Amino acid sequence: MKKRYKIFPKEALITFLIIALIGCIMLLIIDRHMPQYGVWKSENTFINEDRKVKMASIRNLEYPLIKLKSSDISRSENKKKIMVIGDSFIEGDGYNNSNQTWYRQLEIELHNRGYYDVEVLGVGISGASTYDEMNWLTKTSLLEDNKPDLIILGYVINDPEIDDENGKTIISHTVTRNYFGSNKLFKAFYKTFPNIAYKINNMLNTKIDKTKEYNDETGYPTDIWYDVIVNDKWSEVYKQKSVDPLCDYLNSIDKPSFVITTPNGVNPKYEHWYHVLSFFENKGIKVYNMFNDFRNMASQMSDRANGKINPVNGHPGTAYTKYYAKYVANILEQDYKKILGNKYTEPIEYPISINDWVPYKLNTTLIENNKDEVKYQITYPEKDNMLYMPIKKKYIKLSLEYPVSVSEIQLESKNLKSSEIYITKIDKNLGYDNQSMQIISREKGNNIKFKINPNELITSINIGAETIKNDKIEVTIKR
Repeated sequence: MKKRYKIFPKEALITFLIIALIGCIMLLIIDRHMPQYGVWKSENTFINEDRKVKMASIRNLEYPLIKLKSSDISRSENKKKIMVIGDSFIEGDGYNNSNQTWYRQLEIELHNRGYYDVEVLGVGISGASTYDEMNWLTKTSLLEDNKPDLIILGYVINDPEIDDENGKTIISHTVTRNYFGSNKLFKAFYKTFPNIAYKINNMLNTKIDKTKEYNDETGYPTDIWYDVIVNDKWSEVYKQKSVDPLCDYLNSIDKPSFVITTPNGVNPKYEHWYHVLSFFENKGIKVYNMFNDFRNMASQMSDRANGKINPVNGHPGTAYTKYYAKYVANILEQDYKKILGNKYTEPIEYPISINDWVPYKLNTTLIENNKDEVKYQITYPEKDNMLYMPIKKKYIKLSLEYPVSVSEIQLESKNLKSSEIYITKIDKNLGYDNQSMQIISREKGNNIKFKINPNELITSINIGAETIKNDKIEVTIKR
């Protein structure tokens, strides 16, 4: 009788499964001990997707005026308005707290200096260029509707980008490709081993960047793209299509304006890329270029982590946005003092006000408002729609319009089983929020009071709760 052989002997299959299991465990261990860039990448994606939902609700669709809740702390009827116009630095790419954007930090800085009669308005959309800003000012009712007393144009190095008549970018910028988003198997690998996948993806993109030939049709990687959009040929296009009509318009209206650079790095090429700033100056528009001062500051700073808003997003972090705010506030005090209105010597007690939150579907609603105690109601989301980093636990964020002292936070809901609270605060040594999340405590029960150090200036309240989806939780904050 002919002997039959099994294609997959039982022993071989068991051995293979054991080896595969050991391999997966080893990969998990390696992944957990790597820098958490892959996890941060997923977090950054969630933040920006949530930001799109928020902006659809709080931003003017005709022109991108960002309408965050604003408390009126002015002391006279002659209130001043400063309008800051820009791109993602204003909209807040990667920010889980919109109050960390530099235009919001500018208002807080001015108020801290005693200028209570001034309001700073933010107008911006990610990817916007000087060409877009020119269109907002010249082709919409932006200025007529809001009547600013001063216009500040925030300049970043990709602003010379130009669109054609159909709104298509003339010189394309290549986008980093995600090789793990093409099919279910790759997506599952990324979800299981996010930091390994992130590393592999970056290596693939770097290799392609080095071997691929680029042109105006294919687009260019970042540094090459910057070189192209400010070379002699395209600089002239930028001048004619963007700078000249924008400056002509600004010169025709009875409102002061200036351009301020907001560098977020110390690349020596910046000085070369900034040559186009002379186009504004030649048309009579004042330009303040903070690059040299910024470079000196950045080279000496100890808190390099907060130069970026998060480890995988190069947009300016809290260290830089605070620096921009102080720099511009100094300019305003020196050259535009009348725009700021009265300077009061007595300090003000800022209201306790939540004006931003993540996820935006919390539907945060103010239900009681007293001078030293406010109460909000939130709709607690499902865990997939929450923040995760840097504490590696699911939580929601309630951001305060102004950093304020708080003595107690109370959570109440009949469905609440337990909860924990983290806070972010102003670091007294640094003078800004260092994004470090400090745990207060974890407590059981459906009516919990958390005691807070009243000597701290709180910037956000972060809550992780054990409750049911869509539970209505009341959050009371006491001074």
